Amino acid sequence: MSAKVLLKYPKFTLSMEPAQGKSGVSVLKFDGYLNEAVPLAAAAKPLLESDPWTVEYSFDTTLLNKINSVGLRQWISFVSAVEKERLLRFSVLSEPIVEAADAVISALGGPKTQVEAIAVPYFCGACDLREVDFVPTSKLEIKPGVFSAPDKKCAKCGKPMSLDALEEEYFICLKDRVSKSD
Repeated sequence: MSAKVLLKYPKFTLSMEPAQGKSGVSVLKFDGYLNEAVPLAAAAKPLLESDPWTVEYSFDTTLLNKINSVGLRQWISFVSAVEKERLLRFSVLSEPIVEAADAVISALGGPKTQVEAIAVPYFCGACDLREVDFVPTSKLEIKPGVFSAPDKKCAKCGKPMSLDALEEEYFICLKDRVSKSD
């Protein structure tokens, strides 16, 4: 079954891949820039009413590349409304959602919400290359209570890359949210 567009704005799209068979898991894909022009919070009720067969929503934010403060308020309201009626997990957290969740933990919903993969920004000091990898949370190392990104070599010069963020702060949103299914 193909994806159904739920919200379409000039710089933002929300689409859904409905649950297949008896899995009861529908995937919501967020794409673009979430800002004051996008009434995301208002989309929760119609979504839930039109999709009574879904037991769980898996949020994929891979393509969500920017979110402003009004968009973040819309996001938190949407997540809260969906979580009140369905199970929720994140298949992928984009950088803007990680940064939002590090500042406002409710951006990922309640404590039972699991995260399966996270955007990890890397930087090469030798050639100024910045890359973002989407890393399964099961591949992150845990060093005395802190998640650590896997090592990565620069595709351009072959030298080791470093995390383009402070590890102690960047991965804080994962506390107690790492998916046990990996």
